[in-house]
Amino acid sequence: MASQQDDPALIARAFELADESMIERIKSVAVRSDEHGVLWGFVAWDGSQVADSSLASPYLQEAVAWLSLRGLCEVIEEPGGECILMIDEDDTGRPY
Repeated sequence: MASQQDDPALIARAFELADESMIERIKSVAVRSDEHGVLWGFVAWDGSQVADSSLASPYLQEAVAWLSLRGLCEVIEEPGGECILMIDEDDTGRPY
């Protein structure tokens, strides 16, 4: 008999919850940079926007690292500095 730890549906749901949590973290901490919610600016602990991701709060850096590994965001260079590009993995068109 397989344990819950071996249940693929449970594992997939755990990853889905982690993804949603990290997306919500970005939405609640980062600065929205466009009207579609696709580009987000990095912020420091004090809420000030920073142009370099290495100066961002560790809380935000962790979310970006997780979502980058999952293929759901990437850090890109814009004229004002680095920003977070959210990627709609399954093309559902859902807003971030």
